[in-house]
Amino acid sequence: LKLSVYLFTMGDLDDLLDELNDIPAAPVVPERTAAPGDFKPWEQGGSVAPPQDQPAKEVKEPRERAQKVEAPTFDVSQFVPQTGSTYTHSALLSDDAPRQFHRPADASGKTVRLPDPGPALSPAEAADLMGLVVGPQGLASSWQQGFCWEDGACSAGLLQLQGGPCGVIAAVNAFVVKALLDKGLEVSKKVKDAVRKDALVEALCTILWTAGGGRTATLMIPTTGAGPAVLSNGERLRPVVFSSMEELAEGIGGQYNELLTRRDGFGIALFMYSVLMSRGLKNIRELDADDPGCTMIGAHGYCTQELVNLFVVGRAFTNVFDGSKRLGELKGDAVVLQGIHKRSPVGFLSYHEHFKDIEVGSRLKGPQSAVWIMCCESHYSLDHVL
Repeated sequence: LKLSVYLFTMGDLDDLLDELNDIPAAPVVPERTAAPGDFKPWEQGGSVAPPQDQPAKEVKEPRERAQKVEAPTFDVSQFVPQTGSTYTHSALLSDDAPRQFHRPADASGKTVRLPDPGPALSPAEAADLMGLVVGPQGLASSWQQGFCWEDGACSAGLLQLQGGPCGVIAAVNAFVVKALLDKGLEVSKKVKDAVRKDALVEALCTILWTAGGGRTATLMIPTTGAGPAVLSNGERLRPVVFSSMEELAEGIGGQYNELLTRRDGFGIALFMYSVLMSRGLKNIRELDADDPGCTMIGAHGYCTQELVNLFVVGRAFTNVFDGSKRLGELKGDAVVLQGIHKRSPVGFLSYHEHFKDIEVGSRLKGPQSAVWIMCCESHYSLDHVL
């Protein structure tokens, strides 16, 4: 304002300059030394030169006209991973790095450290586990197989080699198909090996983590040289307890992947043990199943409804109707039958409902994804809608 008044009233340039020189100069602020994390444009290959030590100018010295400084240029290629390269979060700014489900990395770029396996089950713990599974006789030899693929018309389908574990295979396959559909893939066409492996890892992790209540998960692995003994002797098993989904995904997608997917291995049995231990044997008997003395494997070596429900919703309920039903009037004499407590991620349909043997509720008939486990007499299979 003062400058504009001089221009329009005085018109004398010499007087104007004298007046400006009489204005007190601003105090000289000492130059601050750059901290380690400060932005230094001269280190980024730009046109700005580093500051030089110069003596302070006198106040009366004629002022220099400010020079326009162009913004420094950056080579963004150092922040963008090249095609075919391997990188982690440390290679990108902030949290923009894409994360692979089965190979998570922490903020420093280091691989997630897996927990150490615990000791083998004690005789009492082993008997408790095998008693809930099938009894002292153990599993049949038909359970000796891992999660392997059918490479025919449907490459996203898991292969069943022998009769018996169809309930476990169908439940896991349902979550595999769900993972693929969630990514917008057509499972009726050829699915790449890497894609279906990721989907299987996601399916196994989801089932285990849900059974553990979203807080922990237990993976049962064999002791050294256990072999076929894992089908009948729980003392040849040892637990690995994961406290985060990142740890679990790293373990199942990496170190323990072959243990679960080897065609002639024991991956299906080991994973069934893992789901049971993640839920807790006591919880299954006292909180989930209508009959505390039930087993997860019924007649002829087939999976019971309790085991299928445990895989689908994380609870080993005996029934498939919605909610709970009370039998009896008096509180002390009433029996509560437990059904499905929430809408399931994948569905379930049964041939036996046609004959009024069971009632399948809407929470299983209308799942979150259009994928259903199908029970037809003594066999479980899978169906889905594109």
